[in-house]
Amino acid sequence: MKQFLNNNFRTVLAVLAVFAAMFSWYQADAIDPATTVAAVGTVVNFSTDEQRAVYGRLQNWFPVNGLGESDSFIITESNLRVEQLLESNKNQYQFDLYQGSGSTDRPTEIKLNRNDLYFATHVALGIAKYDPSKTPVWYGNFPIFTYPDSNYFVGTGASAAIEYQALETIYQGELTFTTGNVNRFGPLMTDTLKYTPNRPFELGVASSAATTAVFPEYGPTMAGRGFHRLTPNLVVDGQQTNVFTLNLGGGDYTNIAGATNAAGSAVNTRNVLVLQLHGFRAVNAAAAAKAAGQNQVTF
Repeated sequence: MKQFLNNNFRTVLAVLAVFAAMFSWYQADAIDPATTVAAVGTVVNFSTDEQRAVYGRLQNWFPVNGLGESDSFIITESNLRVEQLLESNKNQYQFDLYQGSGSTDRPTEIKLNRNDLYFATHVALGIAKYDPSKTPVWYGNFPIFTYPDSNYFVGTGASAAIEYQALETIYQGELTFTTGNVNRFGPLMTDTLKYTPNRPFELGVASSAATTAVFPEYGPTMAGRGFHRLTPNLVVDGQQTNVFTLNLGGGDYTNIAGATNAAGSAVNTRNVLVLQLHGFRAVNAAAAAKAAGQNQVTF
């Protein structure tokens, strides 16, 4: 009888351990040596850090999809940044993600190499100014705004919507992502990507030298920088045709380009749309994905 109870007790413990392992695996997105759970001779690791969790899931994605172990590739946390000039007569903007796409590539853009895979975890949509009249051109001398600040975007003219009101149509539109003819993302209402900080832009007090501007708070979190977490995460293959398309909300776009000041006089600065992705880049992994017949579009 004693032996019978001992054997059954061990069986019950083994079954409970298996269920504990399964539950831990379900809860965990990542492999992180910081925390471990032992069950039936197996170590299950998990992380409470979201980006670390995604990285752990990404490590598993490579062998599951026939690309071999992830340590065969250089995988780095990375951003993509693509831009479009805003125009008063335009209500749709398409973003080309790839390097070498023409002479219109801007120096502040970070594009995807055709040989790489990109795993997007976040997306952001912002507005910045640039000044083409300067030498060198002022591409990166203005901050990115995650909302149309009424104290900063003040251009007027033609009895039309004020600049910040015209820019509001960016966040009343929709964003989609397609690979070839397949819609893989959205339409996502762009008000999801709008982030208004507690402290807006303030012009400050004028001195004899200049006017001291106080810019909106930015960060430190991803959300505080205007980044929206994608669920599910997107796989962007450098050897495929991938396009983000922004359709503005209906309205008056007359002053959306930012070509005037508050008095309605012409200025040299212009407004630029800035689309950013945050995630992980796998260098030279696109060819391996093609050879393996990998066609997973999310992870």
